[in-house]
Amino acid sequence: MNKLDLTLKFEVYNEKNEYFEFYSEKKEIEEIKKKCQEKYKYPNKDINNINFWCIDDDNDKNLINNDIDLMEYIKEITPSKFLIKLYVDINNKLKEDKDNEFNEKEDKDKDKQNKYYYEINLEKKIKK
Repeated sequence: MNKLDLTLKFEVYNEKNEYFEFYSEKKEIEEIKKKCQEKYKYPNKDINNINFWCIDDDNDKNLINNDIDLMEYIKEITPSKFLIKLYVDINNKLKEDKDNEFNEKEDKDKDKQNKYYYEINLEKKIKK
């Protein structure tokens, strides 16, 4: 079989369920990341934070870590035509960390406030 006889179609969906498709002979994660960056206009700084997922036959969500994982989820749709559906998201760990810091500060403030009210109520009870 000739290399040109094989067609690999990629469908890549984002968080908003928008998708694009392309055909390629390359089966490399880095190439797909670049296409996602172009199509979804992800900032350059996020290219290393792009994650790909595949849904298997059991409806399990599987993280694609490397090119070998990618190959595992390619399905034959017709003779010599193959398809892989990928779901993409950005790992915003930095954003999550900042949100957690804010929530921790907010929790500490609530604790201080609760402690203050507890002390006031305790003083009132003692004075009675």
